[in-house]
Amino acid sequence: MAAILTTQTACSPFQNGAICLTFDDRNFNDWNNAIPLFEKYNAHATFFVCGVMDDKAVATMKRLQENGHSIGLHTIHHANAPESFMETGEDNYMKTQVIPQLFIARQAGLRVNHFAYPNNRRNEDTDRAMHQYFRYLRAGVPGGTKGKDLRKVDAMYCSLDDVRKNRVMGGAGIGSYYETDPEQLKGAILRAAQENKVITFFSHGISDNPNQISISIEWLELILKTAQEHGVKVIGFDELD
Repeated sequence: MAAILTTQTACSPFQNGAICLTFDDRNFNDWNNAIPLFEKYNAHATFFVCGVMDDKAVATMKRLQENGHSIGLHTIHHANAPESFMETGEDNYMKTQVIPQLFIARQAGLRVNHFAYPNNRRNEDTDRAMHQYFRYLRAGVPGGTKGKDLRKVDAMYCSLDDVRKNRVMGGAGIGSYYETDPEQLKGAILRAAQENKVITFFSHGISDNPNQISISIEWLELILKTAQEHGVKVIGFDELD
């Protein structure tokens, strides 16, 4: 199945940096419930769906996209790409993990131009394969960020030119599992504003009682409010071009 990337919506140039918030898996209720909060701050995120593209998945993706958010895919079985490429081959991975999701999404009229690597596992071979179908790929920051002060992880902070050239977004996990805290998040946003850089975060659900790999509604509002105070744009991947 040959892929044709759809036309992206250009974003206005920014002078104080940008944040790409990304959320993975199938936290459909959380994501839908967070739409008004994003709207309050004129902010957008990117949501990567894992699993079978059933009616609920398609409906959620349509609603998110209709509200200005970007959407992407995260494979059917959350299988690591590099290991699967080695064990069963690139073609098998694409045909069993990616193409079925992409086919249904495109049939439903969804613009799906982005991909998040399961467990942030990637290499040059997987990037080459995925870039045949997707514009931007989300992975992790090289070396990871767990237990590190996000304000000091230089690899997190990228110029817009580098983002558009490399098309691989290195994200930092946010949530208790990743050992992040509000002061780090505020400091990272301030650094992005001061240096006019793009930073990417990844999490999963958004709720009052989040699990370890998700964030609270309070944390989401903290990020959105801090970004607004510093003039930092909060954008989806569709808005990078």
